[in-house]
Amino acid sequence: MRFALTLMTLLTTIFFVNADDKKESPLVAKTRKKLETKISVNFTDERLKDVVAELEKEAEVKFRLDTKGGVSGNMSFTYKAEEKSVKDILAEMFKGKGLGYVIHRKQNNTDRYEGYIDIKQGDERGDEIKKP
Repeated sequence: MRFALTLMTLLTTIFFVNADDKKESPLVAKTRKKLETKISVNFTDERLKDVVAELEKEAEVKFRLDTKGGVSGNMSFTYKAEEKSVKDILAEMFKGKGLGYVIHRKQNNTDRYEGYIDIKQGDERGDEIKKP
């Protein structure tokens, strides 16, 4: 009986710890919702840092370029979209350019970038919760 009670307590603890890990912070949830915002854009040979500035203004989100990981703010983009979601715009613009994005999750208590959209090399898309 004692073993069964201990096992039950352990399993309950594991369940609740894992359930908490899957919860999103309000900032991450807000950014995920903002990725669904429909906007119109027209970029002609514009640098990534200028594209990001325009997207920040139009969709009211914040971006961070992973420059240490090889993302250049000077990369050039030509792209036009009418009333498309921000996540579709990012996916289409980054296709074939070797870029992806993820919603930044707080790494520690001093991390101030939670909810930002990190642009990085690769093909990741920001609407998946990363598992350790």
